[in-house]
Amino acid sequence: MQRLKSLKDLILKIPIFTAADINSGAAVMPGVTVTDSAAKDLGTAILSDAAGIGRIGFMDGLYDYSEEGSAAPNTGVTWPSHEVKPSFDAMVCRAQIDLTSTITVTSYTGSTITLTSLENDIDSSWVYVVGGTGAGQTGFVITSGSGSCVVKSAFTTDLDGTSTIVKIPRIFHGLQYENATFDKFGTQAAVGAKKIKVLNTWIERNGYKELLTPVNHHNLQGLNSAATNVKFWVDYLDYENLGHPIA
Repeated sequence: MQRLKSLKDLILKIPIFTAADINSGAAVMPGVTVTDSAAKDLGTAILSDAAGIGRIGFMDGLYDYSEEGSAAPNTGVTWPSHEVKPSFDAMVCRAQIDLTSTITVTSYTGSTITLTSLENDIDSSWVYVVGGTGAGQTGFVITSGSGSCVVKSAFTTDLDGTSTIVKIPRIFHGLQYENATFDKFGTQAAVGAKKIKVLNTWIERNGYKELLTPVNHHNLQGLNSAATNVKFWVDYLDYENLGHPIA
């Protein structure tokens, strides 16, 4: 894990969920709706409400709904993003996903992955198949429950009981598991204990990083090739540190 830079020096590229224009300078906040329907907005930014809990910042330029549409966390079919200027300062950190810290698939049917005691708050997150049958594939999670999750569409190669995966948390996810050496983000089925706030997630292939989007990166193949040297990264804010012991 590493320090990246001050949040005040960044303009964030964030997926937007909306049904109307959002004015330039309008305050935005993380989506909070978890219902598995078209109204679900986890992993995106939405226009702030009166309480503004978890407010991120202000829209940098008009968000034109007629031109850009809306992100669709329930399907992952559309994923427009827009620049947001943070409204507060903090140190942004970056962590690599540990590809040796994995969980084993219990069963797989259609596009449903079953994993014993899987956390039920990883909608709009990602799974990457590290080993076993189907290794090298990515999956965007459209819904999750206690013990299973559903990806955007079926993997090209079905998973089975030999398949091992890692989790890549969605934007604005608030809890994370760290690996045994506390230098990367690890994976366990249950929810993690470390309080963070995810800002962006990245895939790196052949030394080139891209922001993860379900439109471009769901069901990629062959990423386990040594030549690809795939890595996944998470930019995040670190809560409950010495300077800010948030309860």
